Amino acid sequence: MTRQTLQALLVASVVLLAGCAGGISGSPGSPTTNTSTTDADQTTSSPTSVSPDAGTVAFYISDEENAISDFRHLNVTVTRVGFERAGADGGGWVEREVDNKTVDLTTLQGANATLVNQYTIQNGTYSKVFVHVSNVNATLQSGEQVRVKLPSEKLQLTNDFTVASGSDVDFVFDITVHKAGNSGKYILKPVISESGTDVPIKPTGNEERHEGLKIQFVGNLSQSSNATVEVTRDGEAVANATVLVNEEDVGTTDSNGRVTFGVPRDENLKVTVTKDDHRADLEVTLDHDSETDHQAGEKADAELNATFVGTVSQGENATLSVTQNGSAVENATVVVNDETVGTTDTDGKLTVAVPNADTLTVVAQVDDAEVELEYEFESDDNS
Repeated sequence: MTRQTLQALLVASVVLLAGCAGGISGSPGSPTTNTSTTDADQTTSSPTSVSPDAGTVAFYISDEENAISDFRHLNVTVTRVGFERAGADGGGWVEREVDNKTVDLTTLQGANATLVNQYTIQNGTYSKVFVHVSNVNATLQSGEQVRVKLPSEKLQLTNDFTVASGSDVDFVFDITVHKAGNSGKYILKPVISESGTDVPIKPTGNEERHEGLKIQFVGNLSQSSNATVEVTRDGEAVANATVLVNEEDVGTTDSNGRVTFGVPRDENLKVTVTKDDHRADLEVTLDHDSETDHQAGEKADAELNATFVGTVSQGENATLSVTQNGSAVENATVVVNDETVGTTDTDGKLTVAVPNADTLTVVAQVDDAEVELEYEFESDDNS
């Protein structure tokens, strides 16, 4: 006799955009291609100043061994990564573009890891990390090409880590491929237990951990005043590095690795430094309106959540409950396996028909917030 059992594979976190001035300007579900940030460390000397301290994060991708042995190649193309600041550090997402780096997960098993890039981000505690993927190309050992499912074109995990001022942090984002029972279908998901800053790293190929360009402000930073940035590499000043501020060339660094420029009256400040084949970015948000920041913070906290009430079985009805900050969400659009099935009622609930499929993907969306549930049905033959 065959019994259907349910195993929850992945609950993707909320994709939330908040467009208030001075607030969040980017999120992992954002369609924008602009690199955005919501760094919000502030000094007490001026309402328009920020703490410019930053550290460097070396971002690696690795693979936990699950169904990877089924594949000859499993190529994943990464286009963007993001880090969410913890609420105590102001919240908001810091995003960095990736130049379409393609990695073959079959070569990244165990401690093997490939370096995506090194990023300069403001110091503080970060609670979530995401990887945006544009393409997955999979070839089985037999030579057959198969589709590997990637929910929402991104992978996201919750993993607290801290970036101290001037520190170098290695972060490993582990991705694994699972086989959906005997269906022959595959799905990618992140592995929290194998990700973070405290897992072993064995760089692949000729990659070695090295210190990239570092940017830091000398003194305080405030709107409509002059500011000085200092650029270093391996602890040494970098001369003749090109410095851009909000995409405008402000000059090159002197023999001390420094350049001074006028701070624009923009709310977001992005400093980009290039030297030879190396590049570093530093982004900060200049706070000018504490009330606006408070309102933006409230929106950032409004996470969307979705759960099933009771059990879920193939071919039967199941009730989905959608909440936001603990309150029922009415008129949330619900999509089951890529098909829109209706909207939630005043209690935030909707009864849906569970298809007779090996996997179940449910997406609930309201305004700019979205949450996704991913389930896999497995067959246990107990006869």
